[in-house]
Amino acid sequence: MPELLRRRRSLMGYVLRPLVCHPRTQSRFILDFHSDKGRTDVQSWYKYQGRNTRFTLLEYRKDIYGRVRHEFIVVRLDDTTLCRFDRRARDEERGYALRDEGVPAEDSAHVLSSFETEYKELMSRTEVLLNIELPQGEDLSFILAVCEGIQTHAKAAAYNLMRYNCYFFSWMVVAAVARRTYNWESVVLSRQGWDDIIRTSLTHGQHNDTQLTSSQHPGVRLQFGRIAFKLNTQSQRNLNSLTDANYSTTPIGTFRGALISRFSESHGTIQKVLPNLLLRSQLGCVLKRELCRIQSSSFFLARCTVAENRIRNKWPFDIGFAYRYDLKALKKASLCAAGIFATNANAEDKATKDLLRELESTWKHALRAFMAPGFKLQPIWSFDDDNDEDEDPDGDFVFISTKEAADWEDGSRMITKEWESAWDECDTLVAQYAETATSTIMAMILERLTDVLPEQLRFGDGVKRSLGLDQSNNPSVQDFIRIRMQEHFEMVDMFGFGSFQELIATAEEAMYVIEI
Repeated sequence: MPELLRRRRSLMGYVLRPLVCHPRTQSRFILDFHSDKGRTDVQSWYKYQGRNTRFTLLEYRKDIYGRVRHEFIVVRLDDTTLCRFDRRARDEERGYALRDEGVPAEDSAHVLSSFETEYKELMSRTEVLLNIELPQGEDLSFILAVCEGIQTHAKAAAYNLMRYNCYFFSWMVVAAVARRTYNWESVVLSRQGWDDIIRTSLTHGQHNDTQLTSSQHPGVRLQFGRIAFKLNTQSQRNLNSLTDANYSTTPIGTFRGALISRFSESHGTIQKVLPNLLLRSQLGCVLKRELCRIQSSSFFLARCTVAENRIRNKWPFDIGFAYRYDLKALKKASLCAAGIFATNANAEDKATKDLLRELESTWKHALRAFMAPGFKLQPIWSFDDDNDEDEDPDGDFVFISTKEAADWEDGSRMITKEWESAWDECDTLVAQYAETATSTIMAMILERLTDVLPEQLRFGDGVKRSLGLDQSNNPSVQDFIRIRMQEHFEMVDMFGFGSFQELIATAEEAMYVIEI
């Protein structure tokens, strides 16, 4: 009976709301984004709030009492009204919340008025862990969109006591609202900003006096990702504008310049990555994957550039137009060598031996290609590994005599030898940059990823006591979320429900997908 009376009073609140001078406490509204009817009901609830949907203060709150202290989000709609968002398991399903598949979640929004007893009870039995002031304001519709993202996620849609619980829900809402205040895109993603990062990263800590040394096992020692790319003239054009003129006069400078040029061209790819990042800690796995892919093709381009320059410098006039065709074949041989990097190469392994035999065959093919009596001229940058057989339709078909072919045979052998030698001698540089390039770029980007301004944050006394902080050395929002994650999942780990590192990674991955 008391429950029936409470619902009747709440219903009267909806009816009388336009007639009173202040908003009334409303019934707790269950958010349902699983059906068309549920989404329509959410829209109706939002419209019912009228103009009272904006907020400039968000509170991360926690129950003071209880064995398991519930956490939730509160936003202040005005001086006397708040809206509470939280997640629970359905009452009849709570006993099964420890199952991996979880139980149906009950996400809700609850508008409370300071003139009501329920509001006062909430203030007395909960504490604020974090206040975020939002000078530009935010709207309830954004939090509703976050809730929809959680409910439509493959795993987070269900309530799991150890993973996708009220804590996860609160982390996600805070992180998403805070992310709207960051300016990561303009700080990092301008073309000039990206070029500055690349230039600094690939020159910082690199030694100009590094010696090029020949690999004892060319193509076996290093391991890289698959190479899928096309070389183009833009790489060569960008080279001069991005690198120091002093570098380009040496093989090391040429290698570095080509590397910088190729990384610079990845600006468009990185532009697609950063806008989807929710947490700074997510940068590692997402950006590293992209940079490793870029790095593989960059090393290939850099090696080919060093090899081509060596040939150009050694035979500037004697070879004439013919060498271009030969260099295309040499690039194909080099691609085969690079393919070995993509495997866990072991010189004693049968698969590796097969790859090495294939590599030897491609070098021989490169040599024979030069001896053909007729061929089409191919620009050095027209190489396309997706189209090995077709010649460039824009090339000029040239006939040479048998005598000319014989005279050039020795030149072909010398070119092939020089190219192969230059390629293998870059192993030292590849090893050097492979170890530092990605980590340095990531570190520089992290430095530029700003957070909510400190003056917009106020931490609760409980948080400051637990962390041993005063107001002058508060953590950032990103650090706060990470600390909350670690505290919770370390406890889960202690009870034997999984490794806390893996649980954190799983939670962050889910948050990344929800944000997208």
